[in-house]
Formats: sequence, C-alpha cells, structure tokens
Amino acid sequence: MIILKKKTIYNILFSIALVFSVSSFLNVNEHKNSFVFAPLSAGKTIIIDAGHGYPDGGAIAGDGTLEKDINLEISKKLGMFFVQSGAKVIYTREGDDSVAEKDNKTIRDIKRDDLKSRRETLNSGEGDIFLSIHMNNFDDSKYSGAQVFYDGNNKDSKVLANLVQSYLKEFVDKTNTRKAKDAKNSIFIMRDSKIPCALIECGFLSNKKELEKLKSEEYQEELSYAIFCAVTEYIQNNM
Repeated sequence: MIILKKKTIYNILFSIALVFSVSSFLNVNEHKNSFVFAPLSAGKTIIIDAGHGYPDGGAIAGDGTLEKDINLEISKKLGMFFVQSGAKVIYTREGDDSVAEKDNKTIRDIKRDDLKSRRETLNSGEGDIFLSIHMNNFDDSKYSGAQVFYDGNNKDSKVLANLVQSYLKEFVDKTNTRKAKDAKNSIFIMRDSKIPCALIECGFLSNKKELEKLKSEEYQEELSYAIFCAVTEYIQNNM
C-alpha cells in the first residue's frame, strides 16, 4: 500500500472537498495516514507506459537527471493506486530497460522497435485504458506545467485527456493554464488507438524549480493520485 505524507494527504483532502465526484471514490483512514480505495476500477485493465528506457534515457535535465527514471517512478506509483482500487495493471516496462530487443541493433533501431512494441501493447485488446508517462523539456527554462496529449481521432481519448488535465490543475498546480492537446498524429504510439489513451507530460525537466519537485517522491505521488482520480471518474462515467 502507498503511504502518503501528511502534507500530501491534507492537500488532497482539500482538493477532494472541491471536487464532489471524487469524494465518493475513497474511504480515508487518517489515523494510519493512508488511503483505502473502494474497488471502483474492478474488472478494468489499465496499461501504464513509462516512457523511454535504457539505452534511451529520454530528455536530460541540466543536473543529469534522466527522463526515463522519473517516468518509471511515477508509473509505479500510479499503478499501485489502480491495483488498490481493484484494477489489473499492465506495465510496458517495470525496470530500467526499454521494451525492445537489443541484440545486434543500433540505438536508432532499438528506439524504433521500442515504439512499435508499445503501440502493439496499446492495441493488443488486453487493456481498457492506456496511459503513457513522460516529461517535457525545452530550451527556454521559463516554461513549466503538466500537459496531456491525446489522439484527436478517438473521441474517448479526448474526454479522458481533458479530465486528466483538469485534475492535474485542481490537485497539483492551480496556476497551470495548459489545456489538453490533440497530438494530430505526431505521437506514433497513439495513432488510430483502439482504446482511450492519453500521454501525460508531467512537467519540464528544463525548469529547475519544477525539476526539483518532479524528483521528489511526494510530488510524484501527487501527480499519480491526480491522474488516478481523473481516470477513475472517466471509468465511472464512461465505461
């Protein structure tokens, strides 16, 4: 079971009071500093995709932090929330390595095969929802804030992405003015997806202040929890 720090719990409980629909999803045991989830995701399978993986580190922060590592930590925390709520979770990767075979291949070939493998998992028919976790990066360090991308050809993905974006703002950063965005076929793994899917850029590694938060376990839990609540609401209202 994931144990959340007091500060995190108080922030989340305050947010729940503002979002009535979520309050019916949870039973809170404050004495144990933990959440006990009702089985509202029972019977559903969530595919969680931690972006990149060795030898592809993804974006690199100024201090050398690799995107792949934060992606994996958030994915694991997110998966635990879903498991506690009764869902089955499929991870595209649970360790450091990418999901591609590496024998006698160049890094370019590995990256290409890695993306193909993730897309095959998305469209395998085994999952009900697909969530891909990533970090953003930009030359100008002033940019910050999580943003969710979706396949505009899938109307269910748009609904899901908008929910996740709104929960990230409400639970994590009320100053975030970013909107969920149609990827317009620019994200290979989501093209013509058969199930609702969203790619979540959880923040900017290029912003020093946000980078420090993204590296912290507490902030990773807050991000994971916001995504979990959004998806849970989507399941309750649309599946």
